Amino acid sequence: MRRPSISLDNNPVANAIGCIAAIFIVPVLLVVKLALLPFAKPFNRSPEDVARYLRDFLEGTGKNQDWDDFISIPMADPQLDYIRQRAAALDLPLTPYGTAPLKALIAEAEALATPDRPRPHLYTIH
Repeated sequence: MRRPSISLDNNPVANAIGCIAAIFIVPVLLVVKLALLPFAKPFNRSPEDVARYLRDFLEGTGKNQDWDDFISIPMADPQLDYIRQRAAALDLPLTPYGTAPLKALIAEAEALATPDRPRPHLYTIH
């Protein structure tokens, strides 16, 4: 098994080398990430997909990584992305009272899926 580069178990020279490596590697990775950011394409999801992700999370039927994928990846549609951002801001784990905002987000996504339905008012999470 590999040891970490910086650890109390390492000798001071090994820790110094680990610190120096981190000082040079982390800024390079940040610059690369920032340089590639304008070329990143937002994910294209439908309102039905968004409602399904939210409903699966509410009912506990989704996979473990589904919620993290949903809240972490920006969406091309600004309205759906706004729903994603508000879902990401929910306090977890959900309490019985905490399910109301999630249900409101589901209703909003479903309203976007059927254009002839009246749209609910936006639920603001503080």
